[in-house]
Amino acid sequence: MPVSRRQLLLGALCVSAAAGCSRWVPTEQVQRRAAARVLAKQLELEHRVIAAYMQLRDAGDPNFGPKAAALLAEHEEHAQALLARLPRGHRVTTPTVGPGFDAVVDAETRSAQHALTEVRARGVGDISELLSSIAASENTHLVALGKQVDLPILNFTDAPKEALKALAAAEHAAIFAYGAIGAHLIGETLELARTAEALHRERREALLAALDAPEPAPLDYQMPAGQTAIELAIGVEQRCAAQWRQAATTLGQTGCVGLTGSSLLAAGWRRAANPQQYGTVAFPGL
Repeated sequence: MPVSRRQLLLGALCVSAAAGCSRWVPTEQVQRRAAARVLAKQLELEHRVIAAYMQLRDAGDPNFGPKAAALLAEHEEHAQALLARLPRGHRVTTPTVGPGFDAVVDAETRSAQHALTEVRARGVGDISELLSSIAASENTHLVALGKQVDLPILNFTDAPKEALKALAAAEHAAIFAYGAIGAHLIGETLELARTAEALHRERREALLAALDAPEPAPLDYQMPAGQTAIELAIGVEQRCAAQWRQAATTLGQTGCVGLTGSSLLAAGWRRAANPQQYGTVAFPGL
């Protein structure tokens, strides 16, 4: 029986549609696979850092003491959190690393850079806050180990206005909190308060410029009873860190950079309270 032109066209459309369906993958599934690849790579890097610290420990290296042991424990927490986000049965191979302190610094640097880069590259939705927190933690590690950390500048281009308003309010509150806290400090801690206030003022001005908004009215910050000035300063940075961590879902790398800044300050205050510690935490802002 002869086949009409209409039947031929319909047949071609059906074949084309079937071929398209065989290749099509739902966007959500694509995102989950991409996120899993990022997490798996970050987990691999965490195990490299852990192996470097353990090698330092097992060799009896004088660079491995209670402070370094605390950094190792934080990496183990990072690894556990990452593994919990991966499919059950995910396998991790034990990496081979070089000996010595330089191997630790190299592994820390690679891990921190990967976490920061992946937040920037994808804005990876539900894992962006975790990656940002890990990047911030590991950058505080590097500073604690005596290394300089170079971070990208804050970039608020096309950022959601509501996120910027929340950040500007947090930075504004921090400025006036430090004004009151500084009155109870002297010496090195007073200098740290001045440095912190200057950073918060710089960030607030950048946010206000992005919003094209005037400077808010001054705040009357009252020192809460029952806490030292250093404890209050730690609380200020923890609140700012939480705000920047939340912003990582929409601001990507800029949220991570802001979180890192407050994490470094918080670590500095913890060291001021207890010089026997580095003052780092596993998950800043969480």
